[in-house]
Amino acid sequence: MKEADRHIVAVSAALEVLAAFDRDVPLRLKDLHERTGQNRSRLLRLLGTLENHGFVQSNSTDGTYELGGVLYRLGSLMNDRFSRVDATIRPVLKRLVAETGDTAFFSSVEGLRRVVVVAEESTEALRFTAREGQSRPLHLGASSKVLLAFADAETRERAMAMVSEDEHPAILKDIDEITANGFAVSRGEITPYGFAIAVPVTQDGGRVGALSLAGVLSKLSPDLIDQHVDRLRSEAARLELALRSPLATL
Repeated sequence: MKEADRHIVAVSAALEVLAAFDRDVPLRLKDLHERTGQNRSRLLRLLGTLENHGFVQSNSTDGTYELGGVLYRLGSLMNDRFSRVDATIRPVLKRLVAETGDTAFFSSVEGLRRVVVVAEESTEALRFTAREGQSRPLHLGASSKVLLAFADAETRERAMAMVSEDEHPAILKDIDEITANGFAVSRGEITPYGFAIAVPVTQDGGRVGALSLAGVLSKLSPDLIDQHVDRLRSEAARLELALRSPLATL
């Protein structure tokens, strides 16, 4: 059976709607359309079903939607697991911040978006900010492109389907370079004056995460890129070992 045949299309679409919420801020139908690529009538049907089951709730006054209470209950069940993940990853990020002065963060794929799982911010006055839970499309920024480059074929195809065809050649060129080099560099893609460098981290089951450093674009140089890539690769190797073995130490 093909991987795609095991998916229930309506369920996948509903989960993409839930994944479009990246923080506790209500979203309009227009916002959800832009983030999922699904049309208005389909979104209304999906949102109605999700609301009936408590996964979202609507505001009749302004027509916005927000996450429902069922997700709080489910989230509490995941708390212990994420506490263990945090305890494994955060020391790595703290080391990277101490060594580089830049912000460090670890991201993974949720739905068709990149989500920051754990972040440690730089203490510099001028710094790049990465907020835990922050969500971006899979084609925008170094960490997103690393995740896209090393994603399975189906995820990549679905993510690319949400991007204008005019953008495909540039994104595919970036993906080819990332898979060849093993890292990604972005300049001003998320923040006009910021940069980010990311490397892949292979987890159990073949899932890929992204370990990243981000800072102020004016300090970026070829030497700094080389130094950051070396540090990220070294920490990524240790992190892969720790994520695969609960007995490993960082």
